[in-house]
Amino acid sequence: MNDIRYRTAIHEAGHAVTAICLGLRPVVIQLETDTKGWTEVHADGPLPVDRLREQTYRSYCTTACAGNAAVRHVVSQEAADAELADQPDLAIVDRERAQHWAKCVIQLTGEPIEVVVAAAQAEVGELFKNTGIDEAIRRVADALLAAGGVLEETANRVAFDDVGP
Repeated sequence: MNDIRYRTAIHEAGHAVTAICLGLRPVVIQLETDTKGWTEVHADGPLPVDRLREQTYRSYCTTACAGNAAVRHVVSQEAADAELADQPDLAIVDRERAQHWAKCVIQLTGEPIEVVVAAAQAEVGELFKNTGIDEAIRRVADALLAAGGVLEETANRVAFDDVGP
């Protein structure tokens, strides 16, 4: 198997599984090439209350921070370092997304961006300590690769069918 493609699949699966754990719904996970992919997640329903909106924005920020962390957690630190070196676009997009959602939080709370992003990164670290998360990430990555690089609306079932969220 192509190590870079697998690493990219793990990266995108990390976003999807983190989103699921935070109550968001992965709609599409796609590998565009061996080195590029994306994961689209949605919150179900309107977000009328500021507290709910803040928590959802924080969940999006945390999800954006999960890609490279998943590679580090599931594969190795060396693979995560190689991803940053070989696939800088993934890191740039993830950082931009995390900062976008952090700015949405800031509009509601006034917190410094560094605090919001650091909290999101810490939450990823805590989520990845849970039993079954690494297996869920592997399952989603394997299903993504088996499906030819596109998963739609099935990540939740694939990730947690036997594990439980």
